[in-house]
Amino acid sequence: MSQLIRIFLRFVTITFGFTAACIAAATVYAFLSGLIRQDDFETYGSVELGISLTIMLTGLSAKFAQIAFTPAFIVILIFEIKAIRDWIVYLVSAAIISIVALFAFETEIIDFNRAAIYTVSAIIGGFIYWLFVGQRAGKWRDR
Repeated sequence: MSQLIRIFLRFVTITFGFTAACIAAATVYAFLSGLIRQDDFETYGSVELGISLTIMLTGLSAKFAQIAFTPAFIVILIFEIKAIRDWIVYLVSAAIISIVALFAFETEIIDFNRAAIYTVSAIIGGFIYWLFVGQRAGKWRDR
């Protein structure tokens, strides 16, 4: 397989991993912030709840992707070039990206609970990214 095809496949994998990380972070944020409650599962029918959750999680994950894209792209590029594969580095970098994005994009006063929810959501997203993509960072250069 040529080097160009390997790079293209890696780009597709990175895009998939970033999308999965944003969806995971949005799901965790929705549950921790109270956007989804236990009562919702008992009150609404499965179709209404499914449509509502799909729309809400799609919007939240798109917003997370929009906010985190630039710093995450820089971090992903560094990790790919240096072939960093350690899971704790991905989690810490996700937490740092969330804190930087939180203070860069929020205009109102931020309370500790809200910052903690953002950070935990980002850490889960970073773990999901590492699970799908980060374990093989930089391996496209080995051949």
